[in-house]
Order: sequence, then structure tokens, then C-alpha cells
Amino acid sequence: GYQLCGGTTQEWIHHDLFGSFSDMSLQKFAVWMKEKYGITTACLPSKEDFNSSAFNENASRYGEFCGEQTAKTVEHFAKVLKEYINDEQIVGVFYGYNAFVNDYLWGLHGLRFIIDSPYIDFFSSPCGYDDNRKLGIDWCDMLASKSVKEHGKLYFVECDVRTHLTRAMQEARSEKEYNNYFKLVDDNGNKTVWSGPDTPELSLSAIRKAFVHQLTKGSGIWWFDMWGGWDHSKEIMAELKGMREIAEGSKEKISSDYPSAQTVMFIDERAYLNNPRSSQLCHSVNITKTAMGNTGIPFDLCMVEDAQKVFHKYKAAVFTAPIPSNSGVAAVELCKKLNVPYIQLSPEKPFFTEAELREFLTSAGVHCYNDKGNVIYCGEGFIGIHTANAGEVKISLPEKYGVKPLFGTDFTECETDVISLNMKKHHTALFELKGVIK
Repeated sequence: GYQLCGGTTQEWIHHDLFGSFSDMSLQKFAVWMKEKYGITTACLPSKEDFNSSAFNENASRYGEFCGEQTAKTVEHFAKVLKEYINDEQIVGVFYGYNAFVNDYLWGLHGLRFIIDSPYIDFFSSPCGYDDNRKLGIDWCDMLASKSVKEHGKLYFVECDVRTHLTRAMQEARSEKEYNNYFKLVDDNGNKTVWSGPDTPELSLSAIRKAFVHQLTKGSGIWWFDMWGGWDHSKEIMAELKGMREIAEGSKEKISSDYPSAQTVMFIDERAYLNNPRSSQLCHSVNITKTAMGNTGIPFDLCMVEDAQKVFHKYKAAVFTAPIPSNSGVAAVELCKKLNVPYIQLSPEKPFFTEAELREFLTSAGVHCYNDKGNVIYCGEGFIGIHTANAGEVKISLPEKYGVKPLFGTDFTECETDVISLNMKKHHTALFELKGVIK
């Protein structure tokens, strides 16, 4: 198959990260405004409009225009390619980062326009970049992956995991334009997203963490050594080979026979248009889903428009938009109608903490596997843990299962409802569940 790329970083982002202002932008925006809103006097917003702390309707509409037009452009190229190859191979795109990118001027919030496109078979993103990819947290999906799958598409994830072997671009390449751009350490002495763990041991743990997340979500993955040398290690290559064998061996498992997420976290891509770009509300999604990752409670990401499709699969819901769209409001109302417990952000309460989320979810009857701040991955017949701290760890299963360790621990295979371990800080372990023991 083919993966179509374009725009900044080849991820269909506007080249200037600011909506690609130009005379042509004004022409297209004016046509769009007339067709969509009946406005015949459309003008491009100013940069002051976008950077204001107050809501600006024209700026919001330009953001909506950016997302919709970029999505349609992505679909256009996919359609051309599908016709060229006589629909004999699959086609996918980097697009729709609605659970990570909060700036509507990047053009990435139009997934709703193309999620059912017959010309697109899979959507892609890297695994999450939250908090500069630090260890001890979940690297959550960048888009609402549950919705992608509900619409019959594959989520195919780029695991561009930095390691102890990662060098700065300017050290790996001789071209002058890379000088001092991809810094491993910022001006304050802090590691940037381009730096990897300090040791081979922690590098393996980071790779395992990315793999376990996607394995338990049933997503496709590929390993991306971005500019060479990151994985140039016998140990790393052996690890990747072993992970492929685990993934290929999982195809026969029946996911409905095993525990999975009981919590749905809703992503409302149109709600970003309600947030002034300089507002703290823009960060509500990322901060809340990072906190959710350390509750010890697995969760799925879904778009608000798909609430009706998925509510029967979950015990509780988390709404991440402080100022929801009309679709977000409708999803909350549906929650009430179906008596699904939910928690919702607001302008007065723009973030939830790990403790607040855990308290709400456990009170709603959601199973908590570990309440000590560690990351738990569960689904597709597997369960994994990534530790925030060192010491004794217990994973409480909802029922007794046959538990087989696959990597990251010397745990002995047995039948149990509590997996007891002693683990180092920021290490990752994976287990296969072998069926409920009655």
C-alpha cells in the first residue's frame, strides 16, 4: 500500500503553522464563508485576532476552514491514488491529530470530514509527544483511535522512539541548515523531545512502552529511526524481532474474551475552535489524558460524534472540552439519557488530576488495576505496566486468569487475579492472559 504525505514534516500541517495566509487563502476563505455561512464580506483575520485572549468569531471560522479544506485536500490525493492503482492496494495518511494538536491553524481538525472516505484505509500519527516523551507516563494516541476503528479504518502508528544512541541532527548530518535546530538539550539545560533515555536499559523500556500501548489497542505500528543510528544495537534489534513475534502470535486471540478499557475519553475536535489560541483551555485535552494515563485505569479515545456507537461498551465517560461543540453537548445529553456516569471539564475547571479521575471512575464502578500512579495497558488478551516509581507493584485483575510473562519481569507463569512484581523505576513489563479461570 501507500501512505500519502505532504505539508510541514509531511503530516499535512500548514507549512507556516499558521493557516498558510496568502491571497489565495483569502479567495478560498471568501468562497467557503459564502457557501457555509452566507457571508459575502469575509476577510482574513489578523494575527492579533488569533492571539487575543478573547474569543474571535472570524478567527474561529478561519480555523474551521483550515481543518475542513486540509481534510478535503488529503482526500483528493487519496482518491487520485486509489483510481491510479485501480483500488488494488491500501492507502493511508498522516492526518487528524485531534487528541494532541490544540492549534486549529495547523489544519488537523477535519478528521470528521474524511473518516468515512472510501479512498482512505488507514490513518497515522506518531505515538504521543506529551511532556517531551518523558518516561513514567503514557504516550497516548494523537487521534481518537477508537473512532477510526469504529469507522472500519486501521490506526497505523509511527513509533519514532528515541534511544541512548540518538544524536542531534547536526551531529548525524553535515548540512548547515540543521545547525542548532534539533537540540537534545534546551537553553535551560533541560532535555528536549529529540533526546532519548540515558541508558540502553531505559531505551529498551521506552521501546517496550510504545509497543505495549499499541498491542493492547490492536493498532498497527512501525518503527521509525528518523535519521539513522537510533536502533543500531543488537539488543534493540533482537527486542524488535521478539515484539513482532508477539504481535503476529496475537492474531488468533479473541479480544472479547479478555478485559479491555471500561472508560471512554471523548475528543471534541470542533471544540478547539471555541478556545482563544492563547488560553489555558487549549491544553485541557493533553493535560487530562496524561493524568488519565497514570490512574491505573485503561481508557479509549473516541470522537464525540460517535458517542451513540460506543456507549454500550463502557461504564463511564470523560469529556475533555471545557467549551464543547454542539456535538459535544449532544454527547453529554446522550450520556444523561443512558445513565452513563460522566465527568466534564469546564472553563472554571479546565483540567482533571490523576486522583480526581481515579476517584470518579472507581465510584462509577470502573475497575482500577493499580492505584499507585503507574501506567496500565490492557486489551486484546494482554496486560502491561510501565512504572512511575520503583518498588513492589501489584496489578489487580478483574477475574482470575492464566498469566504468562512475555518480557520485563521474572514473574512465574501461574493462575491468579493479582500480579505481584518488584520493578525498577520507568521499566515496562508485558503479560499474556490465557483465559478466565472459573
